[in-house]
Amino acid sequence: MRKLVVDLEAILKKQIQAGTYSVRPHAVQHALAEGFSPKHIAEAIQNGRVIESYSDRNRCLVCGRARLTARVNIDLHVVCDYGDHDMLDIVTAYVPDSEVWETPPTKRRRGCQR
Repeated sequence: MRKLVVDLEAILKKQIQAGTYSVRPHAVQHALAEGFSPKHIAEAIQNGRVIESYSDRNRCLVCGRARLTARVNIDLHVVCDYGDHDMLDIVTAYVPDSEVWETPPTKRRRGCQR
C-alpha cells in the first residue's frame, strides 16, 4: 500500500511542478476564508504526503506545510482528484481542525470519521 501512495505522491508533485493542475473555486474560497492562497496549496502538495486515499473516487487527502510568512508556517489538508491523468484537480483545501486531527495532522483522532 505504501508503494502505491509513494507513486501517487510522486505523480501529484510532478503535476504541481509542471503546472498541470487546477484549483476549484471551492478550494479558493476556503483558502481566502482561512488566510492562505492557491500558491500555498501547491506548496503543501509539493512538500506533503498522502494521508488518506479514496481510490474508488480517484481522490486522496494530502497533508503538507506552507509558509505564510518568514516566521509562520501552517499545516494544510488538500483533497486532490487525480482521475484525469493529464490534469490534477484540487477539490478543496483547509486548515485541519485540531479536534479531529492529531498533531501533526496526519492521523484522525479516535472516533472522528471522514
